[in-house]
Amino acid sequence: MLICACGNRDLAIVTSWSDRNLGRQFWSCLRNERRCGWSGWFDEPMCHRSVEVIPRLIRSMNKLQESLQQATLQARMYKLIILFSWALFSTHYLKHGRSRL
Repeated sequence: MLICACGNRDLAIVTSWSDRNLGRQFWSCLRNERRCGWSGWFDEPMCHRSVEVIPRLIRSMNKLQESLQQATLQARMYKLIILFSWALFSTHYLKHGRSRL
């Protein structure tokens, strides 16, 4: 069993999101009030190539997700515009009949 430098036995496995250690897991002390800052690596370091490639892939994925979100909002807006225009057309058609088209 691991024990923190401050004597605490409540440790958690946390995932790092820094570019240098992206996705790497480490033990972290759960004693928040003192913030002892102790941590110890849970897994082995990643190879040099992974450290270079993974952050770029994640940034690329985030950009794609943002683009998809914008495209989805734009598609919704176009659907509403089409729906509104057809509602106006239908109202006009019902009010004035076929003769005025």
